[in-house]
Amino acid sequence: MCHCLAMSVSGKRIIGMPTLLLYEAEGCTALIQTRDGSIYRGIIMEVQDNWNLNMKNVTMKTKYSNEIIPFEMLFIRGAQISFIVLPEMFKHSPMFQRVIDFKNDRPCYSKRGSSLYFLDMLAYS
Repeated sequence: MCHCLAMSVSGKRIIGMPTLLLYEAEGCTALIQTRDGSIYRGIIMEVQDNWNLNMKNVTMKTKYSNEIIPFEMLFIRGAQISFIVLPEMFKHSPMFQRVIDFKNDRPCYSKRGSSLYFLDMLAYS
């Protein structure tokens, strides 16, 4: 799995590091602020590449009132998200070590001739 994620660090994949971090946050509680100033807090159930989120057990606080509105399930469109707060445990995510390795010219993915690289290309084609 290391070789797949490192490819996004080197710019050879469409999906980037923030999106990968958001995928890792599935099942965790997050705080989402939207462009209209509303704040949502709930459990991320599903993430899409365009940052669309399905959440459950959500509480919403609007910009103009202190009223808290509960939702059992909620969909937030990725284009409306302005800020996301994830749990602090993600700052120790192994993907950040891949960034450090890549910056030190020590990428952890395989060379072009290896079978792992070939299998990786088949999985994403």
